[in-house]
Order: sequence, then structure tokens, then C-alpha cells
Amino acid sequence: MIHELYPGRWRHLLLRLCGPGCGCPSPGKNPHVEGAAWQRHALERFEDYGEKAAAERLRIIEAHFARGGNVGLAVPSFCAALDVDTDLEGNSPPEGPLARDAILALCDDHPVQKTGNPIGIHVWGRLTERRVCGSHFAQVPITVRHVGNQVVVAPSIHRNGRSYEWLSELPDDPLELPEFDLAMFRHVAKNRTPIQRARDEGEGAWRQRVSQAWLAELEDPEVVFPVSRRHDALLWLSWHLAVCGAKANEIALALHDLATTRCAGEGRFSSRAGSPERRQLACEIDACVRSARRHKEMWADGR
Repeated sequence: MIHELYPGRWRHLLLRLCGPGCGCPSPGKNPHVEGAAWQRHALERFEDYGEKAAAERLRIIEAHFARGGNVGLAVPSFCAALDVDTDLEGNSPPEGPLARDAILALCDDHPVQKTGNPIGIHVWGRLTERRVCGSHFAQVPITVRHVGNQVVVAPSIHRNGRSYEWLSELPDDPLELPEFDLAMFRHVAKNRTPIQRARDEGEGAWRQRVSQAWLAELEDPEVVFPVSRRHDALLWLSWHLAVCGAKANEIALALHDLATTRCAGEGRFSSRAGSPERRQLACEIDACVRSARRHKEMWADGR
């Protein structure tokens, strides 16, 4: 089945994801099986394409799926996938006309995949610029998955038991994808209302929702964290990277990048190199790294 869905160079972008029963924060969607450098390795395979290597990658992916794992596609720099799983007002669960139907009307010539979400779809297309940031496509609420991201793909199984399924198949090569109209992407600030725990909701389920909400923000390059949320952003990024198997130095570098590019630049976050404030930020980042790795070990040991 997998060999029919992903021909040629698509096979080098295939990733081993954890299974839907995994105990990580993103069961069925996490590439921690591939290691922290999964993105770099996938793009290197893609650039150095060879039929023999593609066949070997396919064999690895099929064996992984046969053992109960899921499958993903790394997104190359000239592609994007629109993740559409809400209504036209951006509510979740949907309360009005579905965004999916609007996107299908706008992108009727694009490859489309049905996700595990009953109303969710992924729409694939080609870009003329390396980075496209946005939360809407032609006024329709979406999430853009671009280079640095991966997308769960068929024949994967969602943790709710539903299967991912292509409604219209991918072309033989990623370069043959139809183009997205870049003028139709725009960004609208998200509502930062805290996620409230429902009265009948278990603590584990509530924390899972909070974790997924933070991950969505951390993966969105348009999100800038204000002063009141900077430390929490560092904590959550360190946790998600630790769960994915990143090394301590890799986590620290990612936190420094987040602090300097996507956190409000006040106080220690905008201080000059070598200043006491910058040293304080470095200590804060080191503490986040230690905390994430310690809690990951405790979680793995069942404590």
C-alpha cells in the first residue's frame, strides 16, 4: 500500500512516527523514532535522491508500519500543507460552516488527504518562496505546515482509531504539485485565552490539550510570545524537544533561538552579550533544559 501512495522522491521524505498508543505528548504524530535531526536527514535524503536509496527507505517505512507505527512526510522548502480542521469562524469543535469545504472549493486541483479528525483535511501545494507564514488562506482559518514541519499521512491510524486517507493522490514528484497563491495567505492573531479544565475532564487529558496547544504555537513562526508567556514558552519547547530525543545542546540552541527571535524583547531577552542580564537568561535556559530532561526520564521510568 505505501509503495503505491509514495513514488519516487516522496519516499525520501517518509518518516517513522510513533504509534497511536504511544505515551508521548503527541501519540501517533511524533517523529522521535527518527531522532532529533529527522528534518535535516530527510531533506538530505531528498536532495541526494537515488532509486536504490529510495527503495531502502520504503522498506524501512513499511516494516515500521507493520510493527504498529505511523507514517509522516517531511515538508520540503518549496512545499506546504494546509491543515484544515475547524469551521469558518475558527472554532473547535466546529459550530458553523466547515473550513474544509471552503478550502476544497478553492484548491480543487490540489492533492487532499482526510485526517483522523472527522472534519479534518490536509491540502498539499507548491510555493514560490521558502517561507510562507499565515493562519488563513483566502479568509479561511488554517495552519500552514512548511519546511521544518512534518505531516501525518495515510495509511496511518489516528489515536481515535480512524485512518488517514488520500482523497486525491500526490503527483509522481513534489515539483509537480500545483502552486498555492501566496497573496491568499494572511495572519490573524490567535485568541490566547487559557485552556480551562472541564469539570469531568481528567488531569491527564487536560494536560494533553494544554501540551498540544503550546506545540501548535511553538510550530507557528508568526507567534511572538509576550513578556507574560516567555518563560512558559521556553519550558514547553524544551519539553517537546526532550520528548523527541533532542540532546541537551540542541535543546539549548533552540531555546536561545526562540528567546532572540520570537519572544518580546524586553529586559534580559534584549540584553547585550556578556551583560549580567544575558547571563541570567542563559541560566534560565540551562534550567529549562535540565528540567525537561529530568521530567522526561521520570516519565520514562513511570515515576
